[in-house]
Amino acid sequence: MVKLRALCASATEGCRRLVDTAGLTAEGVGVRLRMTQTLIAAPAVAVSATALTLSQVDGPATLAVANFLIFGACWLAGLFVASYGKEKLIGALSLAGAAVLAGGLIALGGGLASPMAVLALALVFEPWWVWRSERAILVGVIAAVGAVVASTLVPVAGAGGASATLWLPVMIYGMTIAARLMKSESSESNGATSFELAEALDAAVLRLTVTGEVSDVTEKTRDLMRLPPELLLQQGLFDRVHVADRVAYMCALSDLRNGAKNRQLDMRVRLPAENSESLAGVYEWFSAEFVRLPSDETGVIAIFREAQDVSELNARVELSEERAAQAELSKASFLAAVSHELRTPLNAIIGFSDMLTHELYGRFADPRQKEHVALISEAGNHLLGVVNAILDVSKIELGAYSIIREPFNLGATVSTSLSMISVQAERKDIAIDVQIDPAIGEIDADVRAIRQILINLLSNAVKFTPEGGTVAIGASDDGSAVRIWVKDTGVGIAPQDIARLGQAFVQAGDDYARRGDGTGLGLALVKGLAQLHGGSLTIESEVGAGTTAIVSIPKTHQAGEPGQAEVQILRNGLDHGAFRKTA
Repeated sequence: MVKLRALCASATEGCRRLVDTAGLTAEGVGVRLRMTQTLIAAPAVAVSATALTLSQVDGPATLAVANFLIFGACWLAGLFVASYGKEKLIGALSLAGAAVLAGGLIALGGGLASPMAVLALALVFEPWWVWRSERAILVGVIAAVGAVVASTLVPVAGAGGASATLWLPVMIYGMTIAARLMKSESSESNGATSFELAEALDAAVLRLTVTGEVSDVTEKTRDLMRLPPELLLQQGLFDRVHVADRVAYMCALSDLRNGAKNRQLDMRVRLPAENSESLAGVYEWFSAEFVRLPSDETGVIAIFREAQDVSELNARVELSEERAAQAELSKASFLAAVSHELRTPLNAIIGFSDMLTHELYGRFADPRQKEHVALISEAGNHLLGVVNAILDVSKIELGAYSIIREPFNLGATVSTSLSMISVQAERKDIAIDVQIDPAIGEIDADVRAIRQILINLLSNAVKFTPEGGTVAIGASDDGSAVRIWVKDTGVGIAPQDIARLGQAFVQAGDDYARRGDGTGLGLALVKGLAQLHGGSLTIESEVGAGTTAIVSIPKTHQAGEPGQAEVQILRNGLDHGAFRKTA
């Protein structure tokens, strides 16, 4: 009996997947599901009874035709009901056909004294089982009486007498009735518990299978979710779960399927808007608790409650993020505007100071005048470099920095960049070691951006390397990307400071603040330009042992790589290990 009950449960689950429940009430879903189950399972009893009775009066050919007709008629009717409904029409035709079949079986089996007469009770039980109404019982009684009367009025030539073997289909049918009644009693008990929980907890209670299909819903969903219960049946709930929460939802059901007793999570469900302005609906947060039913191996109870605190917290977080993003954009726009306005007077200061330095309008009366003019020019050029760096970083943040890829020789670009920092290196007696792989040749990238990356990395290396130290620059081919690295023997960077590098206006540690000037824009610009190419910046360092900065640039244009900075690449934190950071 236990195995038969498990078989019935499996058959119920299979039929549940087969039945189309769109637009049906919970009661309508139950009727359609039970009628589909009955029509699909009916041939098991009907064919066994037909085989035992027809074998007494006719040959195997007639038996095969009869069995084919029984299976075909029942299964086609079941599939039609599952897909299109029409339960009343199919139910009436099925009951009439069953009455004719029952009358024939009784007559062939030996009349009212035959065990086949007991099967006439199926004409009463099955309508009640499907429709659960007194009217169904009345119609079933009429059909049963008609079948019995017909079996006595129509003589069957060659009919045999009652045989003990004819009790076999009766026993099989009795076992199916017992299994269905036991399962129905268990389901009703669990259902009553669900409704009691819903009333006590002010929650919507749903009955689910472990695969996530909803089989029953309480009326609380009308008040709590503004939804009629039938819209959540079958896959209705899953379709309304936010895409970002579906993985957690399915993982909870998977845990229950693997033996967990309960799971709880917060999830967003799409509901009708309280006003008619939003036709697509709105997502609201719910606290969902999933509990496995001990009495039903395939059942799960889901209790949905409003998660007002979560909703308010997420709304505040989203508002804060939006304000922070707006503030970042405003800051970048302000810096870009100010930087642009500063360039015009700076160009004039630098230009006129250079003219004075070269004494185009006459010689200085005092040598100190020429020295001071040179200082003005040097300070102006330094300030112009800072303004240009701020402008470039702001362009990247605002998505206005265009990358123009073209083939160029990397070795020549490295030589040009080295010439621009050679004076600073000679002043500190720093040796420059070049290790460019000659096999690299040309790469496809923005030559202006790569030159800026090299200059910034080399300037940092020379700036923070003590006198007599060494700076090495190299490049190698990694297959899909070119790795450009700059290594120095400088002061190094502490692990806790590595994470902050690459952010605008951020410098690492006290040593950096004391030993070198700068605004903290160099590495931020390097990181942004590398990411615009689809690459990355990696920094490896050890205090007292120097620093290695590695830039990876894809050799070809990658799908999805932005031609401009479409994301705020300088705002995100960097993942890093104890002595490693990848931007």
